[in-house]
Amino acid sequence: MLVWKPYMANTEKENMEDEKESNPRIYELGFLLVPTIDENAVSGEASRIKGVVESCGALLISDENPKSITLAYSIDKRVSGKRKSFTNAYFAWIKFHADPSHIATLKKNMEGDQSVLRFLIIKTVKESTLIQKRPFMGIRGKKKEATETKGEKPKVEAIPASEAELDKTIEELVIY
Repeated sequence: MLVWKPYMANTEKENMEDEKESNPRIYELGFLLVPTIDENAVSGEASRIKGVVESCGALLISDENPKSITLAYSIDKRVSGKRKSFTNAYFAWIKFHADPSHIATLKKNMEGDQSVLRFLIIKTVKESTLIQKRPFMGIRGKKKEATETKGEKPKVEAIPASEAELDKTIEELVIY
């Protein structure tokens, strides 16, 4: 006799998801620090946030020091009981290796941090994914002339012109 046990199937499925979630992953934390922090203390704040990430059981892979940026739109944050609007901030990021179960703790710590204006935690890869700027290759869509596609243009040797010829050419070009 075959007995159907849907509860067991769900439990097994949940156990598989828990095992999958317990495997460490690579994450990136991007954050904006409030611009009211003294410029000399910004790197100290970034180091403190690195400590918060490490205290959540993460291993740091790489990071970037905070840089002052102008925001695309103003962001409001309650500071000392008053709502303030910010148009500038210090942006930084930290790439780290962590267990997914620790991410909720990190999120809670970041939400309670008064110096953090906004943050984002994403799953990523260990390799560097920075897009390198490509050198400027000219205007796209502009067709080459037929002489360029067939080969090199014929070279024309320059013959020095006399002063009289130059004066005559300039007079023809000048409109009074």
